[in-house]
Amino acid sequence: MRRTILRRMCALLLLTLTVAYGLFCFVMYEEKVAGVKQQLEAEALFLEGAMAQMGQPYLESLSINASDSKRITYIDSDGTVLYDTDEQAAKMENHNARPEIQRARQTGIGEAERYSDTLQKKNFYYAKKLANGQILRVALATDSVYGTLWGQFSLLAVLACVLYGVSVLAANRLAKRIVEPINNLDLQHPMEHGSYDELSPLLLRLDKQNKQIAVQMEDLKARQAEFAAIIENMQGGLVLLNSRLQVVSINESAKKVLGVNQTGSYDPERGTPLPTLQLTTYGKELQEVVHGAWLGESGHCFLEHESRQYSLLASPVQRGERGGGVVIFLLDVTEQMEAERVRREFSANVSHELKTPLTSISGYAEIMKDGLVQAEDMPRFAGRIHKEAQRLIALIQDISQFSRIEEGPADWQWESIEIKELCEEMAEHLASKAADRQVKVEVTGQEAHVTGVRRLLEEMVTNLCDNAIKYNRPGGRVIMNVTKNPSGICLTVEDNGIGIPLEHQSRIFERFYRVDKSHSRETGGTGLGLSIVKHAAAIHQAQIHLDSDGTDGTCITVCFPESTATTH
Repeated sequence: MRRTILRRMCALLLLTLTVAYGLFCFVMYEEKVAGVKQQLEAEALFLEGAMAQMGQPYLESLSINASDSKRITYIDSDGTVLYDTDEQAAKMENHNARPEIQRARQTGIGEAERYSDTLQKKNFYYAKKLANGQILRVALATDSVYGTLWGQFSLLAVLACVLYGVSVLAANRLAKRIVEPINNLDLQHPMEHGSYDELSPLLLRLDKQNKQIAVQMEDLKARQAEFAAIIENMQGGLVLLNSRLQVVSINESAKKVLGVNQTGSYDPERGTPLPTLQLTTYGKELQEVVHGAWLGESGHCFLEHESRQYSLLASPVQRGERGGGVVIFLLDVTEQMEAERVRREFSANVSHELKTPLTSISGYAEIMKDGLVQAEDMPRFAGRIHKEAQRLIALIQDISQFSRIEEGPADWQWESIEIKELCEEMAEHLASKAADRQVKVEVTGQEAHVTGVRRLLEEMVTNLCDNAIKYNRPGGRVIMNVTKNPSGICLTVEDNGIGIPLEHQSRIFERFYRVDKSHSRETGGTGLGLSIVKHAAAIHQAQIHLDSDGTDGTCITVCFPESTATTH
């Protein structure tokens, strides 16, 4: 802008000087022409008076030669030149055809101007008719308008150079003063410093736009922070890839599973290299899914990392667009897959467990129907059918209890329960079974209250005590002990029975898992008791500890946290 102002001011100066120079020369030339004409008229009057007294000899006495700019010509009435200061009269042509001579004969005075290309001069002629009919013509040669311009050019050129130099300095300083306030404008705060009034509308608009941009930037920052907080705290992994499959954004969950390589192309906005995913670690399937998303088609696959199962979904940023960005969503499905595995095993185990007693009942009933059983054997066969039916009923009851526990807290009623009193009630309930097996059941310890669901705690205590009785020896004992400590309340069920082999201890809390299936069938075990205990303990946030040497006795301890303890 400064250069533009300077150039235009200099151009304006040159134009002004040129026009002023031309006007000056023109005015000066016009004044010069007027002076010449007045001079010629005065000299003609003077010569007319002198010749009236002295005649032609007066002209011949004048000391005027051809080099002078003045010229006097004396012309007879027929146009013959009688005398001329520059040329010999006898050699000159007749002057009757000259315009100034013709006008002088008609009006008494004649004027004319003629330009000489050879001499670059302009000749002014003034002719006056004398009393005797002869013509006296006075001429004066002077510079033409071009000559005048050229004659004044050197002086004017020096003056123009001086003025141009001064004007350039002044224009430079003026341009600087004009531009400097504009260059010093604070575009972030345009209204804080005064400037030209002409810029006020622009500055007001800039200030308004700055405020709007500031509000939008704050909103964008808030949204970005919210988005970052969401993706960082979400359970699933989220990865955004650009068109070159480089990581634009990745949360910690995805980074732990997929891993990133920090070497990559430079990101000018963040000032750091863009990382790349280590896709080759997970084989060809994952690479094909991501590449397919890059080609515009969504893909899905499973991958395993540190014994965890993950479901990976890769989708293009814009469906159907080839070579665009890719969004990868990673979800930990270990629990879902484990639940599905348990469900399948549960269904298979239930089918198997139900099939065995139903097969026995069907077989015995078919034999009895066909009359293949002697009358004296009928009670024995009926007893076997009854035993298998009871086993079937027990299995169905355990499955129903287990299902109710897994259904959730829809009908649970939490209350304060005294554990030792509950153990005494369950011991009394199982007294007949303990007597049949010649096992003594004792309840010891101190009173302790916990907040829980009575039905679930009853199932827990009953199953622990029932197992301790069933897998005991004749003359054995079962001790249920309740203790309180700083970390909470502990219920211990200890027996001196057959124990649990070490290789089975890690699995006895699984559904339908039984250490000795033949012995379990004899005792009526379904394999769901300890699984019910495990789920009930988990609902009460309790921890289960198993202690058995595998041959002599078992001790199972359920510890309720301090948060569930009730003060009385």
